[in-house]
Parts: sequence; structure tokens; C-alpha cells
Amino acid sequence: MANAVHVMHMCDAFKELGHNVTLFCYNGIKEDPFTYYNTKNNFYIEQMRTSPFLPSNKILDTARIYLKYKMRNDFDLFYGRNLLALWALRNNGTPIVYESHSTPPSKIHLKLESDIFRSSNFKHLTVITEQLKNKYLDTFECISPHNIVVAHDAATPPSIAPKHSHKQNKRLRVGYVGTLSRGKGAAVVCRLAASCPQHEFHLVGKLEPDCKQMLESATSNVYLYGHLPHKELSHLYPTFDVVLLPNQARIQVGNRDIGAWNSPMKLFEYMSHRLAIISSDFPNIREILSHRKNAILVRHDSIEDWISSLNELEKNEELRKNIGQSAYKTLIENHTWKIRAKIALQ
Repeated sequence: MANAVHVMHMCDAFKELGHNVTLFCYNGIKEDPFTYYNTKNNFYIEQMRTSPFLPSNKILDTARIYLKYKMRNDFDLFYGRNLLALWALRNNGTPIVYESHSTPPSKIHLKLESDIFRSSNFKHLTVITEQLKNKYLDTFECISPHNIVVAHDAATPPSIAPKHSHKQNKRLRVGYVGTLSRGKGAAVVCRLAASCPQHEFHLVGKLEPDCKQMLESATSNVYLYGHLPHKELSHLYPTFDVVLLPNQARIQVGNRDIGAWNSPMKLFEYMSHRLAIISSDFPNIREILSHRKNAILVRHDSIEDWISSLNELEKNEELRKNIGQSAYKTLIENHTWKIRAKIALQ
């Protein structure tokens, strides 16, 4: 999952900056996590079993975290996205940085976040877009602009510059990596593939129920890979000529709509591999991308725009190369995990 990739690479970057890092998390994969998530620093991971009592597991887990850490004084900072855990630790004397990727979806979340922001140990809030920062400033009177740090998502550039591992011939290989749902643009991809039978569409990621049947019955030029471990993606990206970021206005994740302020991790992965990107045009995306400089930006709901942009990139290899190189330059100058970790801790 993207959240796990994000957390592992942030811890990796904190360690690279010279900090001693302990990741407190739930039990997850059975494989070695550093290999699975393709991180290089062996920071300490302390795993916790999820409580079996589902209706109250978050409360029980929060109590366990509180009891475990309330008397400890060997940490200089608590950094995290676990709202309940940070809320429980807000008065133990250790500075807190809370990272949020969406607005609070309920009154309970509002209350817990407000308590953290009013705590004497609160250092700052880290958010992933300027759009989300503005929303927090509108929502909370107890927080000011200097208490909010914007750190867009990030990626690690490959250690060796990627080279295409195939011959293009007449069929453009169009890639998509990430969760496949209607909010993430699965319907756009299906329509685009049906309108461009001369190209191949390679889709990597979990199929959500709202689009599973649609994708499984898509045209024959659509290839579904399912979810792949993060470490395997570096071998797949170089096989793509063009990649898609077809986000829609509403992206529902649980009880939250993140469409207006998300910072898609796959965008930065695309950039790290010097790929030509066609992306939906939204304010939060324009914080990173500029039309015809490091991406082609199109109306999210206009299939005609997607088709014409793909056709242009098919015919203009030089444009594909220039956009990919410019995207890579944007990434290495502003959006590596190490740069993000520095911003998040400032």
C-alpha cells in the first residue's frame, strides 16, 4: 500500500539524515520489510499486533502505545500520522510533529487534532499540498501559517539511469501504477484504451470493487498486473513510453474525499524514471507539474483531450524525452525523500 511505502521511505530518509529512528507500527508483511519496500537503511522497527477486538482495537492500541512510551525520555521527537497515538502522547514532554494527508472527516477527528495543536509539545503540522494547508487554516483557528509545513510526496531516483527495455515498434506502451478505482480514473483508462487500439495499456495495482468488472472486461490491449511489491516496479517502469495520472475531482478513500489535496506518490515515481506524463489538471497537481514543461495536463473528464495528448506524444518522441527529463529534474531538485524529510523536520 502507498501508505506503507510512504512511511518506510520517510524513516529511511530520516536515518539518512543522521537521526536514530524507531518505527512503531502494526504487524504487516512476512517478508523482510527493507527488501520488500526497497529501502536501504536498517532503522529499528518495533511491530505491534492488532488487537483482536475489532470494535475497540484503536482505543486499546492507543492505550498500549501510551503506556509503553509515557515514561520514556529517550526520544527527541514523535513524528507520525497515527492521530490517536500522537493525541495520547501530546502531554508527555516530547515534541510532536503530526503529518496529515486529508482533512479531518468527523467531529471526533476535529477534536483530537485540535487537542494536539493546542498542546505545548506541538511543533508543527506537515501536509502534502498547499491546498491542504489552506483548508487547515480555514478549519482551525488555533493553528497559524508558521505552524504548517508543506512537504509534497516524493520518490527515490534509480541508482542507474533507466533505459527502455523494449523496442517500441508501432505500439506505444502506456503505463499506470496505483490503485485502480473510478476516483483514480479507471474509467478514463478504459475509454482511452478502447479509443486507441493501436497502443498497449499496462495497469499495475489493486482493482477496487467499483471498477473490477469494467477493467476485467476491457479491450484486449489492456494488460492487468494486479498489485506488485514496490521493489519490482523499478523493472517495469522502463518498459513504458508514456504514463497516466487520470485522477478525478472526487477520490474517496474510506470516509474521506482526498481529491482536492492529494499528492499522488505514483506521480513522483513516474518523474524519477524520466517518463512522459499525461495528468489531470487540478490545482494540487499544478503545485508540481507545469503544462508542456514536465507533463501534459488535460481536463480530467474530457476523453478527447486524453486521446489527442496521447496521439501527440506517440508522434513526437523528442517531446516525450524532453518532458521526462524535465520531470526528473523537478524531482531531484525538489522532491526526493531526503529533501522531503529535511522539510518535514524544519
